[in-house]
Amino acid sequence: MERVSGQPFSDYVEQNIFAPLQMNNSTFQQPPSPASSARLAKPYRFVDGAFMEGGFEYILLEPAGSMSSTATDMARFMLAHLSGGAYDGSRILQPETVQVMHQPHFTYDPTLDGMTLGFMEGVFNDRRVLFHGGSTMLYNTGLYLIPEANTGIFISYSGGNHLLHSEVFQEFMNLYYPVEAADKPVPGPGSLARARDYAGEYQMNRKSVTTNQKITALLAGGIINVAVDNDGYLLVTSGGATNRFAELTPGVYQNLGEGPSRDAFGRFHKIIFKPDPLGRTMLTTDGPMTYSKAPFYATLNFTAAAALGIIVIILGSLIYWLIRMLAGLFKKRENKQPILAVIAAGVGILTGIAIPVLFANLFSAPPDPIYQLPPDAYLPAAANPILEAMPVILWTLTGLLVVFTVIAWRRGFWGRMARLHYSLFTLAVIGLMGMLNYWNIFI
Repeated sequence: MERVSGQPFSDYVEQNIFAPLQMNNSTFQQPPSPASSARLAKPYRFVDGAFMEGGFEYILLEPAGSMSSTATDMARFMLAHLSGGAYDGSRILQPETVQVMHQPHFTYDPTLDGMTLGFMEGVFNDRRVLFHGGSTMLYNTGLYLIPEANTGIFISYSGGNHLLHSEVFQEFMNLYYPVEAADKPVPGPGSLARARDYAGEYQMNRKSVTTNQKITALLAGGIINVAVDNDGYLLVTSGGATNRFAELTPGVYQNLGEGPSRDAFGRFHKIIFKPDPLGRTMLTTDGPMTYSKAPFYATLNFTAAAALGIIVIILGSLIYWLIRMLAGLFKKRENKQPILAVIAAGVGILTGIAIPVLFANLFSAPPDPIYQLPPDAYLPAAANPILEAMPVILWTLTGLLVVFTVIAWRRGFWGRMARLHYSLFTLAVIGLMGMLNYWNIFI
């Protein structure tokens, strides 16, 4: 089915997805026979104007297993949960077990949707829903149960839009269980000052802290940005969509629902700010995830700007020194530099060469056009002796740069501007090493 450009998403879903289902109600009642589901679906991604076929995905990350199943078996699974644990005359769960599994067991706040056993819970259009989503690099899936309506929906597709299934489900709810729009709160006195305290970048707490996957989780969508407008509303950006939130009580904000809810873990209808165990501001919302406010030096914007500035200083210095060295070969020098000054310049040049070599090896494999990640992210990485040696080499060179910077100022090497340049280069390298260490790049 091809979506017409400019056609509203709700019209597209109703005409192409829900209307065919209404014409064939048996689709909801009994899954197809096993023989009709013998073939595996092939995943695709639309790249450069054409569909490119991917392969079966084996996920290496622990503890996520990305269990593979068929839509037929998932339909049976949903029917069993909607039938008190029984399916087709057989029982896989006792009714008491199903009841316990469907009960809420954890939430960060009584006003937020929380977790049952194995499901997230949420109230969509005044209906209680049990659901769970999941994604691999190519497939994205959502399972939704509406127990009181005896309805289950399972959506699985390839292509890379991780939250399309939640948008389709919300359109389904709007179509079959419409609700009147609720009154929207407005910021009260003092809300602007309070809102400013919450502005910043919030990073998901489900991430690696001690391995080199620390930054990968953030780049994969683990960030919520909070800004404040002049009226005291929060502008909250999650999953590429921005929604306005109005204060209900201090620290509690309601989504005004003016944009799509791009959150795989719940409705994202309310956010609550509270301290985390380290004393930072923590953003809690529906489902199992929390987000803590990042210090300025850990934000992605600062990291990117600092990395760019550092690389410009290091590469610019390397080019400058190489030009000076080549120029010196063609003219007779009257004053010989002290041997330590020559060694200091050599250490600077070696450091300027080692850092591009490091980055060339870190990013030696370009992202695969289908999986959109470097192969090392989803395949066992081959040993790289250069990367294994780089921590020792670069930390040694950094230490030497510090020593020679002190010596250069004490002994008056070169001119004052040259010493300032060497000091700036040393500070840039120290900053880069600190950044690599903070993000566990060398681990």
